[in-house]
Amino acid sequence: MLGTAAEPSGKLSVLIIIQEGEGKAVIEGFKKLYPKIAVDSLRLSASEGTARIKAEKLDPTFDVILGGPSDNFEILKKEKALLKYVPANASEIPSDYQDSEGYWYGLYVGPLAIAINTKRYAEKGYKEKLGKDWSQITLDDLTRVFAASGVKDVTVANPKSSGTAKMFISGLWQYYNSIGLDGKAKTKEWYKALHPNVGNYQTSGTGPVKSVSQGEFTFCITPMHDVYLYKLDNPAIGVVEFKEAGWEIGAVGAIDKSPNPVNAKLFMDYLTSSAAGNVLSSYSQKIPCNVNSDGPTVGKPLSKTVYFKKYNYEFTTVHDAEIKELFGEITGL
Repeated sequence: MLGTAAEPSGKLSVLIIIQEGEGKAVIEGFKKLYPKIAVDSLRLSASEGTARIKAEKLDPTFDVILGGPSDNFEILKKEKALLKYVPANASEIPSDYQDSEGYWYGLYVGPLAIAINTKRYAEKGYKEKLGKDWSQITLDDLTRVFAASGVKDVTVANPKSSGTAKMFISGLWQYYNSIGLDGKAKTKEWYKALHPNVGNYQTSGTGPVKSVSQGEFTFCITPMHDVYLYKLDNPAIGVVEFKEAGWEIGAVGAIDKSPNPVNAKLFMDYLTSSAAGNVLSSYSQKIPCNVNSDGPTVGKPLSKTVYFKKYNYEFTTVHDAEIKELFGEITGL
């Protein structure tokens, strides 16, 4: 603790998967507790970060992974790249939002949503119109609008580099399975209809909503908390929930054989605390997993949000290669 002879010092290297600004905000909260620990960080997408950790498994550069879908942590767990550790605040994270064996813990939970730049939508003069009540818009409504537009006015992430994009495809697949359809075939059919209307496949899952907010595109599919975050500064951003939406547990985990294991554990203790949850939700409107955190200031609680509640991240992990293959067959990317 501060003021004691054993005050922690040394280094800590953090791989940030969430947006860089919010990752650094969380790190600043940690540094207030441990000012003598020098923290460096690098921001990568979920797939890039996972590949980096796998490649460096025998000689890791980083100590902790901050954020990103839990299915990526499951991949790293199977690769034996994560350190098994029970943080001081583990009991404040519901069991549904942490690994049962102690290799990763939920930092936040969030479903996908559709962001619409309503100003650009009005200016484009779409032939097919959406209703004014965003809560009543369905994914089928949007595909109808896309198909009639003749404009490449959608931006989404590439599942070969983005965990968010994998989650979207997996959510569709699982949803269609749940209503008795061939989930893979139906998802492929839906994505084939979407592809001609996509103007840009982005590396990161957080990039599309930024492009929509800046008026470069009208539509994107992205984590709901990111939509609300951009809506704070741009009231023209509409938020659309949909019943097929997958959801992520944004996780954190310490890396096995890391260069600074003691400080990695201190950081894990902090990341699972209500204090870290409050920093995150205040900065980015994410819903913290810690039950004692205050929660976001805008948007709706998870209990009142429309999303596919039966979504299973393990399905996404098991079908990782198939999801990427499906995307490649349709897009040629």
